[in-house]
Amino acid sequence: MQLHEIAKEIEKLPAETRESVLKFIEYKTDQNMEKVIAKIEGVQAEIKALEKDNNTIKWIIGIAFAILLAIIAFKH
Repeated sequence: MQLHEIAKEIEKLPAETRESVLKFIEYKTDQNMEKVIAKIEGVQAEIKALEKDNNTIKWIIGIAFAILLAIIAFKH
């Protein structure tokens, strides 16, 4: 159901019921947003961990490459 359709249906309700329904909708929206924010924060933490691992791998490859070049240089 589209938001404008929901608004039309809510307008048909008596004032007391309308207020209760709107409070419930607001409550559910807040709950859902908290879940979304928690998931986003979890994804951000995973990305940071991957970036850290990626940097570590780059350093290891760089050191290994430097050692390999040093070995080749000493052989010649």
